[in-house]
Amino acid sequence: MNGRLRMLCVASLLATLPESAAAKDRTPPRITYDVIVACPAEEAWKAWTTAKGLESFLARKAQVDLRVGGAYVIQFGPKEVQLPREPRILQLDVPHTISFEWIIPLPNATARDPMTVVSVQVESVSGERCKVHLEHTGWSDRDRETEDFRYSRQSWKVVLESLRAALTKRGQVEPTGGTVERF
Repeated sequence: MNGRLRMLCVASLLATLPESAAAKDRTPPRITYDVIVACPAEEAWKAWTTAKGLESFLARKAQVDLRVGGAYVIQFGPKEVQLPREPRILQLDVPHTISFEWIIPLPNATARDPMTVVSVQVESVSGERCKVHLEHTGWSDRDRETEDFRYSRQSWKVVLESLRAALTKRGQVEPTGGTVERF
């Protein structure tokens, strides 16, 4: 068997082998959380898609242009941070899903481009309860051990607890099993 035919046989054999565990471990990291909130889905949707809503649980100041390509800018501190460009809304399925570019609010992370992506899905569980699913993607393999990734993983828990506290109606008991869970 000549060298060219041998290489073709080896390549076709390798193509039929199942993916190795090592290759599966190389999938880019993602941060995923779900939380049950004691409010109608419409209220949770407004919290993520309006400046007033974001300012109730996440931002000091926010700017939302609710359309694909529209601005999704969040200011956390008293001073406005200079960004390389404005984060934009990437996907919108009103009133269920919004995906937007995200800049990690750490001093060295503001120059990161491409930005990471956050997707939020809101679905009704019952008339007065909804599930909020958050997924933060756009990380590379090397990001898995960075301060940005660790900070984001921890911060989203706090953000979702803040969302739940802001939206839970006074006097209403939070549903059992409503802790922020990571999947």
